[in-house]
Amino acid sequence: MATQPPNSKCSKKRKKSQICLDKQCPIGWYRESTNSNKCIKFVTEVQPWFGAKFDCSTLGNNSTLLSIDQAFEDSEICQVGQAGDDRCTQFYTGLFNSGNGWQWSDGDTSAYRDWKSGFPTSDSTKGCAAFDRKTCKWFNESCDTPQCYICQQYI
Repeated sequence: MATQPPNSKCSKKRKKSQICLDKQCPIGWYRESTNSNKCIKFVTEVQPWFGAKFDCSTLGNNSTLLSIDQAFEDSEICQVGQAGDDRCTQFYTGLFNSGNGWQWSDGDTSAYRDWKSGFPTSDSTKGCAAFDRKTCKWFNESCDTPQCYICQQYI
């Protein structure tokens, strides 16, 4: 992974794989250690999935619902979630069933999944994925069910 020198001005044209050491996550966001130019925010207000997706997009820096690329990142999200606010036990991610399989709403092509046993169900009315902060596993849910959610942004 390419990095910027600590005293450099970070280019807005850098790739997601480049780290900008001059930038910090906004207040209330957590900087991932697995991808240090990615910030995450656990939002404890409930919304249906499409409302959560929209709300993330209003937070600036091209924020989206969270995509999870690998087991190490999933583990870190779990640790942060378990240490967080108890108001929510389930959080929407950006994973949804498009009718052609499960995909990330931000276009991430990662095939990593960490479903609870028995999930995803084949119920076509449950086309959005959520993260259970107690078990750290994923399950599919109706997109209309209000849930808390996790946003991401790259800095």
